[in-house]
Amino acid sequence: MRLVVALLKNSRKTELRRRQALRVPRYIWRPAAGPFALLKNSRKTELRRRQALHVPRYIWRPATGPFALLKNSRKTDSLRLMESAGSSKYWRRAGAAFALLILALGACKRPDTLFVDPALLALVPADSVMLAGMKMEQVRETAIYKKYAGIARIKEPLDAFEKQTGIDPRKDLWEILIASNGKGKSVVLARGSFGGMGLEPTIDKPGIERSSYKGYMLFTKDDGGVVFLNTSTIAAGKVTVLRELLDSRNSNPPAPKEFLEKIKAIKSNNQVWAISLNGLPIPEGLIGGEGDTSAMTRNLMANLPRLLGSLKSSIATVDVSNGLHLSLDAECPTERDSKMLNDTLRGAIGIARLQVSDGNQETLKLLDAPKVTVTQTGVNLDVNYSNEDLTNLETLFSGKK
Repeated sequence: MRLVVALLKNSRKTELRRRQALRVPRYIWRPAAGPFALLKNSRKTELRRRQALHVPRYIWRPATGPFALLKNSRKTDSLRLMESAGSSKYWRRAGAAFALLILALGACKRPDTLFVDPALLALVPADSVMLAGMKMEQVRETAIYKKYAGIARIKEPLDAFEKQTGIDPRKDLWEILIASNGKGKSVVLARGSFGGMGLEPTIDKPGIERSSYKGYMLFTKDDGGVVFLNTSTIAAGKVTVLRELLDSRNSNPPAPKEFLEKIKAIKSNNQVWAISLNGLPIPEGLIGGEGDTSAMTRNLMANLPRLLGSLKSSIATVDVSNGLHLSLDAECPTERDSKMLNDTLRGAIGIARLQVSDGNQETLKLLDAPKVTVTQTGVNLDVNYSNEDLTNLETLFSGKK
């Protein structure tokens, strides 16, 4: 009898202490009275405890059989610590912290798509249909740039540009964008370092005129000019185009969405890229020439500008980090045009091979580099040259001169 009384007292005290430890209000549960009260209280207490803590039923089930009261009491004490730490509020906070950690780790991973400076994209005129860019900082680190930047054909124009403007593209520029509407209106946008020692950038060269427009200083010569939008952003082009750019500076509509979508398809390892939202204009006389004696060659080369001019869109990329990798993805208006462009490109490569003697294996290898593949409404031209191939190309072209 004394044992039963002691167990009853202990169960009531245990329950009171349990509620105090868990901060469960007293009104949640009142101990039952009468016969079998001990067993009822034990089961009800555990069920309501789990409900108050939002703990699923499967975490713990009360034991049954002889000595069930003692077993449940011990299990309850050990599981109560787990339950108090496993409350819904705790797991919600832990889940939020884990989600933030995943987002932070994802943000640290460098995306594989091309990044174009948003400050330059915001300046692209809304009527542009062609957009090209160059990552000057990345280009300067390549072996090709270090090898060919000093040759006269490249060095002399850059020296002349620096002499006229005071800007050295080999040092001052980070990134360049060129936008055009395909009708003679184009603008060059660039990011770089133009204001030395925190001073306002300026061009102090003979023949350069200065004029203020919309709060900006225009540096002009004849019908061309340059304007510094800030110490790291510059725009160059015809004076009329620059004034239009400044007029719409604060209300300029964003660049066409098609550009943004196609930029996402360009990988980040490309230093030079170009996008066209319509055909590719080929200057007259660039393809073919007076030296062409074959009627088939003349017809083939005359057909190529028409096919390129009728393209719906195209993306060209150049990677010079290790040799030269050039890719052109062209979207044709119809499947027939796609097939004709594929046949024309393959025919041009074949004709070039026929003009090379069989013994000149190095030249034949260079002509085998371009690979043309066709899809239902598109054509891809892929060219890969190693550094050794580029040296052979240089020798080939210098030997023709």
